[in-house]
Amino acid sequence: MFTWLWCIGLSALALPCAVLMLKGWAPRRYRHRTVPWAIQVRGVAMLVLWAGGMLTPLIRHSELEPEDASFLSSVVPSGFTLFALGILCGSHLAEGFHRRGLRTRSPQGTPDSHTAL
Repeated sequence: MFTWLWCIGLSALALPCAVLMLKGWAPRRYRHRTVPWAIQVRGVAMLVLWAGGMLTPLIRHSELEPEDASFLSSVVPSGFTLFALGILCGSHLAEGFHRRGLRTRSPQGTPDSHTAL
C-alpha cells in the first residue's frame, strides 16, 4: 500500500513541477533571480529525481531475487540523486559564471540587463 501511495504522491507533486520548469515557468520571485535556461536545467534535475524515486518501488516489485532487488533499490536511486545534484551544481556554477561575465561587460554604476528585470 505504501508503495502505491509513494508512486502516486511523487508523481502528483514532482512530475507537474518538473514539466512546468521544463517549459520555463517558475514563481515570479524566482524568475527575477535566475535566467530562463537555469530554470529549465533545474526542471531536468527534478525529472531525474522523479525517475530515481520511481525506480525503487518498481525494482522491489520486479521478479528479481530479494537480494538483488535490495541491492539495486539502494544503489540505483542513489546514483540518480547524485546525478541530479551534479546537474543542479552545474546549473548554479554556470549561472554564476554568466552573472560574472555580465558584470565585467557592463560599465560601472549601471545595472546590467540581467538584474534590471
